[in-house]
Amino acid sequence: MKHLNKIILIAVVAVSCFGCKKSFLDRPSQSQISSDNFYKTASDLRLVTANLYGGSPWGIWHHEAYLPLGDILSGNGNRQWISDWVQLYTRTITAGNSVMQGGWKGLYNLIGQCNGVINSIQQKADKSISDKDKNAAIGEAKFIRGVAYYYLASLWGAVVGALLVSGLDSFLNDAEDGVHIGFQLTLPDGTRLVAIGALMAIVLILRPSGITGGREVTLRRRSRASAGAS
Repeated sequence: MKHLNKIILIAVVAVSCFGCKKSFLDRPSQSQISSDNFYKTASDLRLVTANLYGGSPWGIWHHEAYLPLGDILSGNGNRQWISDWVQLYTRTITAGNSVMQGGWKGLYNLIGQCNGVINSIQQKADKSISDKDKNAAIGEAKFIRGVAYYYLASLWGAVVGALLVSGLDSFLNDAEDGVHIGFQLTLPDGTRLVAIGALMAIVLILRPSGITGGREVTLRRRSRASAGAS
């Protein structure tokens, strides 16, 4: 009997170890939405872009920064019992100000959400969805991302570096799938990560204060007098 139990135990262990492949558990969920089973129709694209206009993607920005940055900085409100809001009112803002941190974090969270939607549509959208619908959805996500960058530039000035990195990242991502720029350019997979990593390392070494050195980019405008004289 003991001998039989040993045989059964060995058989159970053997079946547990070799009865299935490692990929047995790597299967798409049948009950939950994921990027692998969602982007199947044009309606799915409209649903995912609709989410970018409010709710969770904008949550941190709206709840932690939008009101104080809009009303306190403009002089329309004052909350003496909230120390971080008082810093805005008196223009004594420190690096640890929770409103500024919430605004920065919230807007980049929104940008990350937009990038996730763009990448998912490009990589996961079903082939049955027309290019017109895909481009429309990607255009919406890029528009919302642009609004976030507008707020960043309005409040913090120099975000040129982030724009350049984001633009290069988007271009290289497209180039890995093949992009026509007068000629057909197709880069090997992984080029985007290597190039962005190398760019960030170079910037940190050569321009530790940022690409613009912390300065805003402004457009020169001629005065009315000089414009009239010309």
